Amino acid sequence: MTDDFDALMNGLRGGITAAEGALLRALAAEAAGGSIVEVGSYRGKSAVALAFGVRDARREPPTRIYCIKPHQPFEGVYGGQFGPDDRDAFYRTMHETGAFREVALVNLPSEAVAPAWNEPVALAFIDGDHRYEGVRRDFESWDPHVLLGGVIAFDDATDAAGGPARLVAEIEAEGRYRRIGGVGKIVVLRKVRPDAAPIPAQRLRILVACESIVRNGGLLRFDRVARAIAPWGHSLAFVALGETRADERATDVPVVSWDDAAQATWDAVMVPGAGFSDATIARFATLRAPNFGVRVQHVLNDRTLRERFKRVNDAFAPDVVVFNNRDWPIGTFTDFQAKRFHVLEGAVDVERFRARAYRTHPLRSGEWIVGGQAAKNPAPLVAALASLPDSVKLRLYGPDKAALATAHADLVASGRLQLVGPKDEGELRAFYAEVDCVVSSEAHAGWANLAAEAMASGVPIVCTRHGTAAFARDGENALVVEPEADAIARAIERLRGDAALCRDLAERARDAIGAFSWERYSRSLLSLLARDETSHYVHAPELGLYGKWPLEERLEGLAPLLEHAPGASFIDFGCAEGFVAREFLQGGAALVHGFELDAFRVACARAICAEFGERAIFRTANLSDPAGFRAANADLLRERYDGVLYLGIHHHLDASARAEMLHDAISLATRWFALRTAHALAEADGVFAALEAAGFVRIAAAASPEAAHRGELTLWERR
Repeated sequence: MTDDFDALMNGLRGGITAAEGALLRALAAEAAGGSIVEVGSYRGKSAVALAFGVRDARREPPTRIYCIKPHQPFEGVYGGQFGPDDRDAFYRTMHETGAFREVALVNLPSEAVAPAWNEPVALAFIDGDHRYEGVRRDFESWDPHVLLGGVIAFDDATDAAGGPARLVAEIEAEGRYRRIGGVGKIVVLRKVRPDAAPIPAQRLRILVACESIVRNGGLLRFDRVARAIAPWGHSLAFVALGETRADERATDVPVVSWDDAAQATWDAVMVPGAGFSDATIARFATLRAPNFGVRVQHVLNDRTLRERFKRVNDAFAPDVVVFNNRDWPIGTFTDFQAKRFHVLEGAVDVERFRARAYRTHPLRSGEWIVGGQAAKNPAPLVAALASLPDSVKLRLYGPDKAALATAHADLVASGRLQLVGPKDEGELRAFYAEVDCVVSSEAHAGWANLAAEAMASGVPIVCTRHGTAAFARDGENALVVEPEADAIARAIERLRGDAALCRDLAERARDAIGAFSWERYSRSLLSLLARDETSHYVHAPELGLYGKWPLEERLEGLAPLLEHAPGASFIDFGCAEGFVAREFLQGGAALVHGFELDAFRVACARAICAEFGERAIFRTANLSDPAGFRAANADLLRERYDGVLYLGIHHHLDASARAEMLHDAISLATRWFALRTAHALAEADGVFAALEAAGFVRIAAAASPEAAHRGELTLWERR
């Protein structure tokens, strides 16, 4: 590919000028973390400009460029005639310039390609149908795939009467994108707010690996998911890895053998729960093979089973961890591995259990029937009977794992304790219709199906906070108590004595639980199956980041330096997602230049700091190559900055580069130097001595035992 870029641009036929080509080249050079998509490629001129940018970046592997153009007969809004002859010219341009090495032509309409797309897009150049309806269709097709911090450029977007300009104005007004520049007739927008992950349009094949097909909430949910996704063209199957058990249940979901599963190609494999034998956990390592697709671990309970979940996590090495409750605060699972961590709370078959209206109070004169589960911490519920009148009876469904029939034979004989055995889905609706209230007495739960189903059925409930935090509000749609006999008894008596309360709780409960349908759950689950190769570090869902580390840890100990931010300049080595930089910019810093090896994090930094314009500039850089870093960024680097942020970077550098990079960083600091690294390594590498030799004095230090992975923070000032 020739290096005389301007001459090449001027010599090619196409709709952009040499200056506009230079803009596309620069955008392609900074595009990272995803591919480049051009919509409307004509004869390949703009694709060549993009290819130059990819070569400038020198990434390995190179960023992929896809040109979406059907090359069918078409007349543009400005009178241009387009058709198959342009395909011939496109191929010639690719061959003559060598751009075919970076560029792939997808000879289909944009709206046919985008729905099946399954990788993030770092840069989209939209230059297709310029009618408003056409450019909006192209934008809506590709917008869900553009990653946070990614860029969309629109051609012919400065003509106020044209479709692109009208659409750009609407996009800016919405606030998810911010204009960051443009040249000539091209306008450039950066995505600064995340949107919901797209649901894959291609038909997905999902495998659920389990010990055996038994009756438990963790597996039953996948029966319901399979039902919900089938009309959308997706399929789900089970594979049982353990020994056959006597209590296995029938299921409408296909069950495949291990041999068949291992030979097939799957889009995702999921492992639910922690109730696995050691032999089965060991077999999870085989699910790492590429044919099993995206690996998803479901954490279906609270932290009492932490070590079991961790063993599954170690063996399975998931791409995604999904918690079905919020009992795992951010920072409590930092030893788990995954690229992303999500919370997806459970669901209930709203339509199956829906009741038309609240029933009479009580259902039968002279008695009050309390519904519950025999297998879910029944002890306090049974004990509560001692404080309640004989007219109150307890009806429990499910297996009698606690041997209640033996331990409380007298209550069974009197009819106060009724054990009705397991119930399938079809029988549960009748169960809820025959009880006056339901008590969920669980002491450990991720999602309390009993409480959710009762609420959907219009039955007033008493519940603990375990497994119900997502939907139960004390005094509003439920009575929330501790799993203790006295508290349960008082709540039951309160319901018995107040018909209006029962009616109000039940009606509000049905409204609240309606948001937890299996359709909603299944759509959300499918959206997590995109092949996102990026690894998220911090947890900030509002910014589209789903890591395992609390955001607060990034800022820990920096307060003394932030006091000096107003008007100051900073260089941020290892800027990560830009949260530290944003804090300094919000504090009044005149500028922050940030550098980070991970391209995805750089894109995030650009997004969350977009409001600060040219005061915030972030680039990808390999700091283990100090000479290369200086050469590649000579156009940006200042001779001095007021402060240098050298946080969590030293121990990540190649040992051979640490001394040189540290020397360069210290030489850039006029007044302040913030260092975070392991104390022992800093001593061994002479980091503290180097700072002192350069005239710096330590002014603050902060180290917390739980932050050993980050190292000690020390703040230094040149005196």
